Amino acid sequence: ERDIRNEFTIPPKYTPKQVIEAIKKPAWTYDFLSHDAYTYACINTDVPADSLAAFVNSQIRPEFDWKDAEWLLGEWNGPAAVKGVVR
Repeated sequence: ERDIRNEFTIPPKYTPKQVIEAIKKPAWTYDFLSHDAYTYACINTDVPADSLAAFVNSQIRPEFDWKDAEWLLGEWNGPAAVKGVVR
């Protein structure tokens, strides 16, 4: 569980707030419910969602700082952009 503020969980849990938002957008909800889920060719669908989430979480370090960014950009020999959100 990486995103407590937005109530994002794997597997998903549907909250009353999410149900209300779905009701407010019937076309989007219909489209979501009536089509197959999106898939990605490079992701093994046999891996349980919680294992995939654990893998992704293991690749993200919350303590990543400017010194890490400087090192990473030093290792990369091409053009780069640094993007992020700071609260």
